Amino acid sequence: PVVASNYNGKPKVVHPLIKPLGGSEGDFSYSAEFKDGLSEHGLITNESGLFEVTLSDQFECKGFSECPDDGTVEVTGKFNVYSRPWTLAICENQNTLPSGTSEQGDKFIAAGEHFSLTVKPVIWQKGGSISDPINSSAYCDALVTTNFMH
Repeated sequence: PVVASNYNGKPKVVHPLIKPLGGSEGDFSYSAEFKDGLSEHGLITNESGLFEVTLSDQFECKGFSECPDDGTVEVTGKFNVYSRPWTLAICENQNTLPSGTSEQGDKFIAAGEHFSLTVKPVIWQKGGSISDPINSSAYCDALVTTNFMH
């Protein structure tokens, strides 16, 4: 691919969901504003799945070889976005699950004993940490990526 270093603009963006079939596009946001052929704007989606993003715009090509007589040509670019849930929240059903550690609190349920829980595919939550302990109790009430269960 060749970078059109003299392209400045905000192309039209379409982002159909490819997988899962029949899933939701959710809230998808990408403000692709280009300067000198480059864009550093972020992309945000609250759904999981495969999205095909297509950018298109009219490009002024006067002075370039093979430029049409009107001096403009439509340019397009495509890329795929593979999106997954931010994390999985393990939530209680009717029974409170033991949440102790090796040093204190109720021990985990022994192997072979029945228990009930719900696993939810959670969208990104502001204030999460990569390395510090995370209080995940609020994640059970967080919004989920419905496509993950589709």
